Amino acid sequence: MIDPDEKIRELQQQVRRRTYEAYRTCVERHLAPAIGKKQLRSLTPADVRPYPTTPMYDLGTMRTMFLQFEHEDWEEELAAFNNTDVEVPATLIVDGRTYRDVGVHFRGNSSYRMVPGGDKRSLNLSFDHVHKDQHVGGYRTLNLLNANGDPTFVRTVLYSEIARKYIPAPKVNFVRVSINGESWGVYTNAQQFNKDFGRDFYGTPDGARWKAPPRPCLAWTPWAAAPPTASPPRSPLPRSCAPVPHGVTRRSRERSARSRSSRSPPPCCRSRSSSCTCCGASAGHATERCGRASGTSDRRWASRSASCPAD
Repeated sequence: MIDPDEKIRELQQQVRRRTYEAYRTCVERHLAPAIGKKQLRSLTPADVRPYPTTPMYDLGTMRTMFLQFEHEDWEEELAAFNNTDVEVPATLIVDGRTYRDVGVHFRGNSSYRMVPGGDKRSLNLSFDHVHKDQHVGGYRTLNLLNANGDPTFVRTVLYSEIARKYIPAPKVNFVRVSINGESWGVYTNAQQFNKDFGRDFYGTPDGARWKAPPRPCLAWTPWAAAPPTASPPRSPLPRSCAPVPHGVTRRSRERSARSRSSRSPPPCCRSRSSSCTCCGASAGHATERCGRASGTSDRRWASRSASCPAD
């Protein structure tokens, strides 16, 4: 009988070996000649080989993409419009074909904040930003990642190759990028999670797609599993991220919480001990409500018998 764990380890080793061999082939085939000809800092479409018939995410192919911005201060423009819905237009040349009005913006969180200006940052390319029918190799959006924090430069590719053995996962390979005639080196080209993704893995671009909120909102809190009538505990999450039970709005939840807090019983009547915590009476005293509760706003907690001796 075949051990499933052993089979998984064998598959993982095969994927690692295949990924490493593909990466080394790309380096030897594309980067090494460029280094020998001193073309690392200056590239033109005539210096590279086009791959017009090769699939966009073929792991053994490293395309070169030429981005041309209208202004030389393109990096300042991208930084100024970061985290907005503004795209900076550019012209892209790849495989000998020209794509105009491609929307470009910086992408990523730590891969952007932890990389100083002037260094390589991750890019997002929207081919249908202006021309809705424009695409490259059947894909409308490309994510060019800078592999921040990954000295091996293969983690994203390796994860994708292993994950796609079991679940639908983005396709990933390597590309080389030149911006305004200057080479910016190798990027990881990751597939966008959009209708093109659904078409590749499910055969149709239709269907629901879900995007998780930012990381702080993913933390689980007891309130997420509590009944709607429960009082929400204090949460370290931002107010906008706090989970809300189905059918309960945030405003109604906050209103209910204020209402419950205004009619809470006094500490002595909430005591689970055998005697009242404020006057030392017997347990039956707490059952009949302590007279000290008469100061609360809710008369249900008022004394039904003699007043609390402590009063």
